[in-house]
Amino acid sequence: MLISFISFIVALVAVYLLLPFFNTVTAKQLALSADMRLIGFFALLTLATGLLAGSYPALYLSGFRPVAILKGNFTSSVRELWVRKGLVVFQFSISIVLILAVIVVFMQLRYVQQKNMGYDRENVVYFFQGRAYEGR
Repeated sequence: MLISFISFIVALVAVYLLLPFFNTVTAKQLALSADMRLIGFFALLTLATGLLAGSYPALYLSGFRPVAILKGNFTSSVRELWVRKGLVVFQFSISIVLILAVIVVFMQLRYVQQKNMGYDRENVVYFFQGRAYEGR
């Protein structure tokens, strides 16, 4: 759980520091607000992640008999071997999907920034409540 909360704080700092760069790249103006409900939700999500991530190893290791392991009588079943290999393949697949998603988002952002929209963005007139506003 300590690692989950440390990663939560590192993520908050990273978002705070990288938000200006993100606003520059996407030509948007997003702001980070300190909404206590949102922070509480993420803190509860971090707590649940820590509990779930820590419970599997704890439950798995509690099933071992220390005396048998120390004597060298430890054997793993074929099912455990398949589960272990399956988890490795699952993690590898998820990492490939996430890497591909990052590449697609990067290519989409580059396309949006470089695409000719067919008009000059400096000479656009916006209408707000019956009044004209020049977009310069």
